[in-house]
Amino acid sequence: MKLILSLILFSTITLTSFSQASDDTTVMVSTFYPKDQVEYKPLLGKIKNGEEFNLTVESSGCFHRSTYKLNIKKTENKYFAEYNGKTIQLNQKEIEAVKKFENELKKPRHLFCTTTETYMISYLGQSQTVVDGSCSWKGFHNLIGELSFN
Repeated sequence: MKLILSLILFSTITLTSFSQASDDTTVMVSTFYPKDQVEYKPLLGKIKNGEEFNLTVESSGCFHRSTYKLNIKKTENKYFAEYNGKTIQLNQKEIEAVKKFENELKKPRHLFCTTTETYMISYLGQSQTVVDGSCSWKGFHNLIGELSFN
């Protein structure tokens, strides 16, 4: 089953799940909720030792197309982030930066820019997708700037 979280019309969150039926057809079920009725808890606080979640960001515009990947895992009650082949242990400030990013990600944004960033978070076989077309947030780049990958 695949779960997609989309932010639509600034005030609605759509939860969409896909599953394979016995006759090889794909079943899609969408449920619309007012955004203030969906409680979001950052994944960083949910993952258990030995688990990880993956963030893939696809940015595309008139003159570019880029893909970035960040993996966060928990081992022996410590959090580690992997980006561009480098792994770091997250300190408390960086843990808070990841949580802040996750909370900001769920806020609705316009789709009025020629550049869009598609954020896909995968965890335990489920994924959530959020599209930002505001050209103003730059959440992933801000997050990477707060993590000590230098």
